[in-house]
Amino acid sequence: MKMFNMIGIGERAGSGIPDIYQIWKNEGWAMPVVEEKYNPDRTCLTLTFAKKQAKKTSDKNKR
Repeated sequence: MKMFNMIGIGERAGSGIPDIYQIWKNEGWAMPVVEEKYNPDRTCLTLTFAKKQAKKTSDKNKR
């Protein structure tokens, strides 16, 4: 959270998460993944800087 606070998109209340999703969408990066893990209890947010893969269209759709 400290990293997000330093760049102005997190404030420890959870309300910065929509901002993160919006930024990732605007940049065309793969969407963040939120996972809940147990023992110990934690929530993991995985952020990938890879661009989303474009969906391939068939030759029929290209015409």
